Amino acid sequence: MYVARRGTTFYLARMPGTGMLHAEDCPSAEGANLFSGADSYLAGAMTESPDGRLSVQYADGGPVSIEGLLDLMIEMAELNVLRPDAGQRTWRDARKALAEGAEDIITPDGSLAAQILLPHAFNKDSYATERVGQEAFLTVPDCARLVCAPLRELRPTAYGWRVILKHMPDTRFWLSRTVAESLVERAAGTFNPGAPPLPSLALMRVKQGGKPGEFRVSDIALRRTDRRFMPCLSEQEAQVADELSAARRALLRPLRFDAPWPRALADYALLDCAGAPLPVLVLAPTGSEALDLSKRFLAGALRHRSDFPCSVWERTGWSSPPPEAAAVAN
Repeated sequence: MYVARRGTTFYLARMPGTGMLHAEDCPSAEGANLFSGADSYLAGAMTESPDGRLSVQYADGGPVSIEGLLDLMIEMAELNVLRPDAGQRTWRDARKALAEGAEDIITPDGSLAAQILLPHAFNKDSYATERVGQEAFLTVPDCARLVCAPLRELRPTAYGWRVILKHMPDTRFWLSRTVAESLVERAAGTFNPGAPPLPSLALMRVKQGGKPGEFRVSDIALRRTDRRFMPCLSEQEAQVADELSAARRALLRPLRFDAPWPRALADYALLDCAGAPLPVLVLAPTGSEALDLSKRFLAGALRHRSDFPCSVWERTGWSSPPPEAAAVAN
């Protein structure tokens, strides 16, 4: 615990990431779910139907933001999972998985698969025809559509930004300053629209613009990824995923959904250890000071718990290396 101050009021606060160290009957005790931020939602935000489909309350002002919807799409497509036999994941592979996952997601506007455009991989011989079909799908009066594709560039303009997507290079998406400022605020330092973009997956809610082939972005989420479309927040996290993948480890990337940035999650979970998944923390700057501080406290807290092992990568290597993979019985 520590003494904090808000204005002229002093109060006792819990160190981030240390709730698991408190006694069960302590008011500051907290469970240690390190593998998903979805439990931050209130009941009803996401519900599973008997047929296995998920209803998600994504809407203007709804409990699930567009970031939460994108994370759900990534999870349903298993883009946050790497297995030892996985090859190189291309956009064709990711698109197919996202399209299949969208079939099982229901929003207040109906099936996600009917609302979303996932562009095919760019082919110069068929692009002109593809573009006509894409823009016809997006051009529905008084109806918003969703577009999901890798980000190519955010280009500043006099009134905001132009979003350029890979595989849709000539379709003009306009991002107002107000929407861009909201994106930056929600990213809490993990994204800077003025910097050259790292690999990112974009999900945008768009409406028809004032001219043919132009579309206004009313909501946008960006998830930084590595080259396999696995979400990550830093080059060091991508490096750790490469290292674990090269060692043929099975790993999962926990997704934040709409959890607040001061809440730390494991950066990865090793799925091939004996017993429960083993959390992996990468102590490298993410851009969010609140998240970085919380992760450092969490790493320190886990070192005090012999019943909750954790692997930690910091600076240039492992300070707590991961154990060997459990042997698989034939």
